[in-house]
Amino acid sequence: MGLEAGAPESAPRRRARFLLRLVVVLVLSTLALELALRFLLFGDGWAARAGARLRQCHLYARPGNEDDSWKLRALFSADHGARPHEFPDPELGWIKATIEPGTYRHAEEELLDGKRPLLVYGDSFAQCTTDRHDAFEALLERSELAERYALLNFGVGGYGVDQMYLLLRATIERYVERDPLVVVCILVDEDLDRTILSLRNFPKPRFTLAGDELVLHRPEQTSAAEFVAAHPLQIHSYLWRFLTVGSGLLPDRVAWLFLGEEDARAEKRALNARLLRAMRDLLVERGLDHFFVLFHGKSALYEVGPYSWSEPFLYDALRELELPFVSSKRFLLEDAAATGRELDDYFQPVGSHYDVLGNAVVFRAFLAGERGEFEPAEGYLPGAAQHPRVRQREQGSR
Repeated sequence: MGLEAGAPESAPRRRARFLLRLVVVLVLSTLALELALRFLLFGDGWAARAGARLRQCHLYARPGNEDDSWKLRALFSADHGARPHEFPDPELGWIKATIEPGTYRHAEEELLDGKRPLLVYGDSFAQCTTDRHDAFEALLERSELAERYALLNFGVGGYGVDQMYLLLRATIERYVERDPLVVVCILVDEDLDRTILSLRNFPKPRFTLAGDELVLHRPEQTSAAEFVAAHPLQIHSYLWRFLTVGSGLLPDRVAWLFLGEEDARAEKRALNARLLRAMRDLLVERGLDHFFVLFHGKSALYEVGPYSWSEPFLYDALRELELPFVSSKRFLLEDAAATGRELDDYFQPVGSHYDVLGNAVVFRAFLAGERGEFEPAEGYLPGAAQHPRVRQREQGSR
């Protein structure tokens, strides 16, 4: 028999109806929050003012893992995103004022004047963000190497290992007959991350691997805004990203699971290993002397041991490829121990680049490399000065 009119509803049916209502309310509330968040992130006028604190790309994506982080940065700073680089380049993404477009001739080539070229490749740490008077090329001019060498600085701000390789490949033939000494500088903190990006403030070239072969994908746009228009954001829910990544509710290790951190690191390892091998082959086939310098920004220098996954990877990869290298950290720690300086003293007050003192201390790594004094085949900085943080811990425990 069916229920009579007015008969009380059974408990299971009441629970089912309650759960259904709860699900509907949760779905609608989540949708409303998602739409509200998108309005605050991408709306104009009042929305832009109200959502200013939420318009931070690191709350929704990791800059070393995803183009989406740089797309958001472009959208959150529309004026910057719409501008192309001051020196755009169809092969390299961008260059700098002292590199001639097309030929990649260095503007200071006349300084060679019969001297052996010391060719430096890298990012802004290699380029130096101080005045030229305190940059590596001027430090060499005031060093014991000045009689034999002239330094041509091919470091370009924002470059990853991929762009360093492309610029090396594009310029090396010009100097082969002069028997150059080639120095490739890699910032431990970031440069390996940049190789899996197609956008970093500006569109850039990107390699992928087809088996063991490097496949180059050249940039087709010149501004971040054009890149975003051609390659829309892949984030499906900004609310979910904020809760898992930006809210701080989850430990980093858990949040990274939602962002595919391990998959990204695996790709970085494979791609950077192949790029390092390509550099080695390029140099060895031409019989050129070479070494690598590992730069350390604040994060890597403050770490007592090897920094994150990137520094152990570099030690292993460079040693396996028999690529000689020198660590800037050794000389920074040595100077700090000898003078009592704080680690911050080697960096500019704003940003994380070396200051005048930092450049001068790190230049000792170039001098050591020219003398053939490289990191040994085993261990991490064996014999280096004690790290200040270790000394502080020991003093605090007394």
